[in-house]
Amino acid sequence: MANTEWKITIDQWGGLVPGFWTNSLSTGNKNQASDLQHVDLTDPNVLTQGPGLANLTNGSEVGAVTTLIKGINRISLDGTNLLAIGGNKFYNITSSAVTSDATWPHTIDKGTVTGEDGEDVAHYDGVAFYSYNHSSSAGDIGKWSGGSTFDDDYMSTVPSGATTLVGSVPHQMIVAGNDKMYIGNGRYVASFDGSTFVDQDLDLPRGDRVQSLAWTNNRLYISAFRPYVSQIISGISSIYTWDTTSPSWEYQITINGRVSALYVMNGVIYVWYQDVSSTGGYKLGMVNGSQIQDIAFFTGSLPAYYQICEHKNHLLWISSGEIWAWGAVSNDLPAKLWQYADAGHATGGGITNVFGTPIVASHDATTGYRFAKFSGYDVNAQWKSVLFDVSDGDRITQIDRVVVFTEPLSTGAALDTTLTYDYAKSSDTLDQIAYSATANTTRHIIQRHSVQCENFRLDLAWANGSATNPVKVRKIEVGGHFIDNK
Repeated sequence: MANTEWKITIDQWGGLVPGFWTNSLSTGNKNQASDLQHVDLTDPNVLTQGPGLANLTNGSEVGAVTTLIKGINRISLDGTNLLAIGGNKFYNITSSAVTSDATWPHTIDKGTVTGEDGEDVAHYDGVAFYSYNHSSSAGDIGKWSGGSTFDDDYMSTVPSGATTLVGSVPHQMIVAGNDKMYIGNGRYVASFDGSTFVDQDLDLPRGDRVQSLAWTNNRLYISAFRPYVSQIISGISSIYTWDTTSPSWEYQITINGRVSALYVMNGVIYVWYQDVSSTGGYKLGMVNGSQIQDIAFFTGSLPAYYQICEHKNHLLWISSGEIWAWGAVSNDLPAKLWQYADAGHATGGGITNVFGTPIVASHDATTGYRFAKFSGYDVNAQWKSVLFDVSDGDRITQIDRVVVFTEPLSTGAALDTTLTYDYAKSSDTLDQIAYSATANTTRHIIQRHSVQCENFRLDLAWANGSATNPVKVRKIEVGGHFIDNK
């Protein structure tokens, strides 16, 4: 049998292969990855390092951030300032700094209670409200009307129907299209119309705990989790729809597992939930009528309602201290899933993209708290191709050449490459791609010698590269020929 040449071209970069967590030698579309970490796929034309992080001015314990920031404003009313909350601190933030002066951060102090722990922030009726839990198994909502005057116990003392919130539960607040503010409140949804507070406007079944709220199509969508007595990670979850005028919800979608956040983008309600029957069962789905349509599976943990934002027409969310992404830069391109960036420290807090560059909060017991924005490039980026089978019953293959095409490189840019083959039993370190002032090219032949194998995977790592000058890979070509092996 005559030798037959072949060539594989990898470009128009896709995300992770479906079921990537089940096998490090997964197969799939040739532009997908079997595994990756901290890479940027927002531009489908290049594969490169994911974004790094830089603290905002005063964005650490040395500055003004002394708690884990959770809830962050979804909008900036003046285009300059943003409000956030975490622990017993209420923060004022710009795109570059955490305000530190005689007024900010404000220390939340309800007087006779302790353990104030901030949950969420919302603009409503021309003022800002901030929700928090505290000791005595209760919570409250404060009010800030500007200046340096804060009413930390406003909702439990001032409006008609004033009372405390249920304690130790999420208290997301959203301003709905019917000109009311709704608040998650244990098994209840509370409401406020500017003068009257109703702490039990909608009651859900006993044991339910509201996790997140969303408004679209003139309805309130509510995600709620009902844990088993002895297992808080497993139980029954539901998504309810309510027209906000009827005495009860309209319909219920039941989930055998745990549900967390809801998020509306372009009129579509996205939901994050866990299928307890699978170790890789963290799911992103969308509400489609009376059912959930699964979109993508990811690993790590479920994001809370304050751990989601939008970026370049993608959804971003925090999972186990890492930022994931799903979507496509243009709606006429296929959507993809990948792990995008590090959240900073081990425990992720809130994330926002109000100013056009994502900003994320995090905490570590050793290094403290931080609030940082995307900046530069992450050198801890890795990408591994799918497994390419290049053999059949009578033939194996010989890899003759591996060529990587990049955008022009700058000082310090470097990319290490490895050929892993025969089900990862063997590997060869290929030539490093690096900037050279005397031979700066965009076409890099990194393998010229023979490797005989049945299958292979190409691994890329930017660990020896630059945080300011990236290597952007446009395409990879792998060529070889078959060898009779009867």
